[in-house]
Amino acid sequence: MTPCLIALGSNQGDRLRILRQAVAGLRGHPQVEQLCCSRPVCSRPIGGPPGQGEFLNAAARFLTSLSPGELHQLLRRLELDAGRQSSQRWAARPLDLDLLLYGSLRLDEPELQVPHPRMAFRRFVLEPAAEVAADMLHPTTGWTIGRLLDHLNQPFPYTALGGAGCGPRVQLAGQLAAGTGLRWIHADEDDDQLAEACRQVAGPAAGVALEFLARRADLLRSAAWAHDGRAAISDFSFDLTLAIGRLNLPAAAQADWQRVWSGLRTQVVPARLLVCWHGPDAGPVDVPLEAEIQQVLRQWSEGPVLMLGRAAHEVAAQEIQAAIQAMESLVVPLTEGLV
Repeated sequence: MTPCLIALGSNQGDRLRILRQAVAGLRGHPQVEQLCCSRPVCSRPIGGPPGQGEFLNAAARFLTSLSPGELHQLLRRLELDAGRQSSQRWAARPLDLDLLLYGSLRLDEPELQVPHPRMAFRRFVLEPAAEVAADMLHPTTGWTIGRLLDHLNQPFPYTALGGAGCGPRVQLAGQLAAGTGLRWIHADEDDDQLAEACRQVAGPAAGVALEFLARRADLLRSAAWAHDGRAAISDFSFDLTLAIGRLNLPAAAQADWQRVWSGLRTQVVPARLLVCWHGPDAGPVDVPLEAEIQQVLRQWSEGPVLMLGRAAHEVAAQEIQAAIQAMESLVVPLTEGLV
């Protein structure tokens, strides 16, 4: 039997009755055992068309002998039984059942991704999930559900935008700041300038690369911007800055780069969310840089990462706005349970 975690949501019809019927359908399945369910919580809809009602969300933890595909099909049948029809993304629906975790499985298929790719930064998912599964491990981040929720509760609402293609990132961060009131943390020297400084480290610009690194750290220190409650977005990631040095510095200088970076990293405000986006207009894929970024993410980056690849500018903007809203959304527990 495999331990599983699912998220339940409804914002159409008799929401409480619909969620209870879904829980009963799961509990009554012969290959589902030891199901425990969180209290429902109320949250406002994130993204999607306007005018939607509030969601009731919950989480259920259980053991199953169903395969991931079979469990996915069971969840889809329960949605259809509740009256769900095909609709646009993030639209109102009577029932939404998402497979969050299936043991330690990592699966990336067109119809099913496990862990759920956005669960790690959604408050309306993590708060009910932590009630029944705080100890379950999220296999991508290596953190428990409880730790992921604690990470969202850290005092500084800051999102880092990193990846290859610095020009599109700067443009997108500026657009998001202007359109949503986010504080824009802008690096005067872009990644291309930093990479060039690293390549010239043996010449007269020997200290320039480290100066760039120190200036980025200064921008992210716990200064006044981090205490006024205003959410912020940067057009660079301090973690991914490590990749630029490792890729462009001569081998003899890389140990010093990593040592300085490691020391400065303890002084900067950690991002609640790292968004890795390369932009569709970033030019040809920089294979070595993207490989180095993935290596840094595996070895050093902590917490949730939203991977957007080379998504269109408008799609990336929508995804990032929805992610920020999902981290900040108010979640109100109900006293009435599902069982």
